[in-house]
Amino acid sequence: MSANHQMQGARLEYVCRKIKESVTTTTVSWDAKNKKLVRKPKQVEMYMIYLPTGHSYRLTAEQVVTQGFDRQPNILNFERVNDTKSPAGMFKHAINQEAKEAAWKLLEEQVVKLCNRKHGKSDRSIEEVEEDDTAAA
Repeated sequence: MSANHQMQGARLEYVCRKIKESVTTTTVSWDAKNKKLVRKPKQVEMYMIYLPTGHSYRLTAEQVVTQGFDRQPNILNFERVNDTKSPAGMFKHAINQEAKEAAWKLLEEQVVKLCNRKHGKSDRSIEEVEEDDTAAA
């Protein structure tokens, strides 16, 4: 990783992890009968999206689907992987599913750690989020 906090070489396109607790937001609607705004609390399922640029975003389950984060991410620059000791190399040369899964977790951790180094821990630490491989809502 370079000093400007961007990942070099093969890396995941993004990492999507579900936040354990739901978040309470307020929805606002117009009550035409009483001619006033009505505010109602609403529990929302949230996801953290980590990008290899070092940015991270908190999205609702609906936004995850709308923005395409509900699919498995691609490995960027995967065709250039030669180092069998790198997480991408371990994934590429894995001989069984268990080894692939372990390498995939390392690829995810690379992206999450980069985001945490660049901006500090998010408002939810990595221990407070659940892995959600499919990111399906």
